[in-house]
Amino acid sequence: MLKIYTKTNCTKCDAVKEYAKNANVPHEVVDITNNIEMLTFLREMLPGAGFPVVKFEDGEYLGGNVEAIIERMSQITVEVKDKPYFWAK
Repeated sequence: MLKIYTKTNCTKCDAVKEYAKNANVPHEVVDITNNIEMLTFLREMLPGAGFPVVKFEDGEYLGGNVEAIIERMSQITVEVKDKPYFWAK
């Protein structure tokens, strides 16, 4: 399951959360608006990147670039959608 790190009043964060929900991508939303430790960690991990920051299951972090995040998430979506079909066999 991937983690979507968000902040309040972040339209890019809202777009990524909405995509994950609509595409049935398993995810957890973590609002770090008031979590200075996590904000500092993510800024050190991805200098210059904005929000949202997404941590994928393989440990990769992507931040700020909604198109790149959604592209990566779309690969997960395909895998998730295929599983019920294979289970039905």
